Amino acid sequence: MRFENHGGMRARNGFIRTVAAIVSALTIGGVPAAIARPDAPDTENKPPLQTLFVGERGVCRDLFVSEKDSALLRAVDMLPARLKELRAQVPELQEMPPEAIDLMVGIMSHPMRIAITNKGFDQQTGMPGIGAVISFKMGETGEADAKSMHQQFETLRGMSPMPFEPAPSKRFPGMTDLPLPVGVLSYGPRRAADGWRYDMIFAAIDDPDAVFNTLPAVPAGVAPVVRGSIDLAAWSPLVSMFAGFAAMASPQGQQVIDQFREAGLIGPDAMKFEWSLGHSAQRMEGTLAVRRMGKHAGAMSRATITDDDLAAIPSDASYIDIAKFDLKKSWESMRNQFERAGGGEIKSVLDEVREALGFDPETEVIAAMGETVALYFSDTTGGGSMMSGVLMLALADPARMLAAMDKAAAKANHALAQEVQAPAAVEVARFERDGVNFTQLRFPGLPVPIQPTIAVAGKWMVVGVTPQAATAAARHILAAKPGGGVLSNPAFTAARWNPPGGAGASVIHFADPSRTMRDGYASLTLLASAIENAARTMTGAPSPRDPGMVLPVYSDLLRDTRPMMMISYWSEDDFITDLRGDRSVLASLATLLGIGDVMPFIGGAVVGGAIGANAGEEARQHHRSFEDFGDESGEDPSDEEPEPEPAHRSDERHQEKTPY
Repeated sequence: MRFENHGGMRARNGFIRTVAAIVSALTIGGVPAAIARPDAPDTENKPPLQTLFVGERGVCRDLFVSEKDSALLRAVDMLPARLKELRAQVPELQEMPPEAIDLMVGIMSHPMRIAITNKGFDQQTGMPGIGAVISFKMGETGEADAKSMHQQFETLRGMSPMPFEPAPSKRFPGMTDLPLPVGVLSYGPRRAADGWRYDMIFAAIDDPDAVFNTLPAVPAGVAPVVRGSIDLAAWSPLVSMFAGFAAMASPQGQQVIDQFREAGLIGPDAMKFEWSLGHSAQRMEGTLAVRRMGKHAGAMSRATITDDDLAAIPSDASYIDIAKFDLKKSWESMRNQFERAGGGEIKSVLDEVREALGFDPETEVIAAMGETVALYFSDTTGGGSMMSGVLMLALADPARMLAAMDKAAAKANHALAQEVQAPAAVEVARFERDGVNFTQLRFPGLPVPIQPTIAVAGKWMVVGVTPQAATAAARHILAAKPGGGVLSNPAFTAARWNPPGGAGASVIHFADPSRTMRDGYASLTLLASAIENAARTMTGAPSPRDPGMVLPVYSDLLRDTRPMMMISYWSEDDFITDLRGDRSVLASLATLLGIGDVMPFIGGAVVGGAIGANAGEEARQHHRSFEDFGDESGEDPSDEEPEPEPAHRSDERHQEKTPY
């Protein structure tokens, strides 16, 4: 698609439209009153400026700080040159102006920060005073770098079919004002307190530096790569305005608003999310803080994970996810919502559920549950692969749970006997072995390769993908000793830390690179090879590029790699999650890709899907070829002279086609 501006310059493809849309999108939110009068005097009753969203990100050099990632950084630095080559090699990309590529590279190669604010609602029009800032930190050349980016932006802006004429900025000397239907966009180089920047300042922003004072703080010694926050309470006046319209349009509108308020999504007590990720001299560190979550915690328990909980997990666990979870509280909240939504229907629904299951899920299952849930992979339960996975649930009343399982098995077997006909066979088996009560799904007489198994051992119920996993997990629980289990794993104890203020952990995630990296490394080699090939040039090219081997050999990548651990805890009404891991991005990726050895399954699914799609397409092509040509000669029968048919044959054919 092409179009021309009034000066006759041809704008290529849809890219310029996209740039224009991005510029226009900065105005979305409705600010006509607050911006149409940018010089309007402040009033004493004017509400304080609220930050709706603020964020900051660094560049690749800030992310790849480990020596293990040095070749990866070198390859990423080569990609802009490859983009420019592609423009010359791909005809479709030749329509893209070179300034567009330069601007994209400039955006990605400069640290960026963004903020969205609200000055309050205009007293005359009732419209919100939305403002926005996108700011890029310039490099060592400072002003020259900013002017270069400005020239690229102006070139692209000049190609867009905008009926608006820019003028020297009245608000920010040296910048340019572009009047838009819903406000004024000021853009251009600006000398800030921390050096030269290229800024795009939209609407109700008086101080483009002060709005970033609300960026979350990071611990001393940590250089942030990304950080930001979004305050749902600050968004509430805007959301409530539109929610009010929805409430009037729908009978359930007010009910939905009330549910959003209870969930902490709107209202003065709505949650605020703050996040940061960066590096210290020793490790990667990150934080996610959910402010004011205590009033909206729902099923999240304030209980803390104990050493007895951790001792129930084998010492050779390669991955652990353990949390405190109040199922009783969660069910109570859900039931209250059902009762409000359906009146008295919840009772009849529960009666039907009891009849179908053969037991009462409220009084016999939920009442029997404890507050701890864990998922782990370990060598003990099956070699650390996905088939070794175990789900572990604490029980407050094991006897009550066993009684419910007896009833459920009897009910299920009665129904299966009525529905399943030979040679198929399915049954729920209940048996005891070595002091452990088991429930197992079986397929007698059929070579079905799965037997999901549940075991109840002590105060724990474990669910295993295989009977071996459930059996091994139950054995470990019965033999567990204080200070044993994963507490005797040196990698776990070295990575674990105590939350500040003496708070206990409510959630712990742990990944041991010495166990998972070996399974994730193979998948990472494929990604590394793709990056290497994308960045390098052919031998003998005028401007040769070769990043070298992006991924270090396995022993080098594994050496001194730190375990990855996340700990979540309560700090009054705030729920905080802290992350610590290795400084190397490649080491962290290999650690994550190897959890449960799931990549072969994912890779197999992707390859299988691709093969299936290709086979399906080939089948369709052959079918179309058969329909079009009809014979092996490849000639179209429609080009041949049709042979005359006898009249009686035509009549016979007509008679065959006649339904009567």
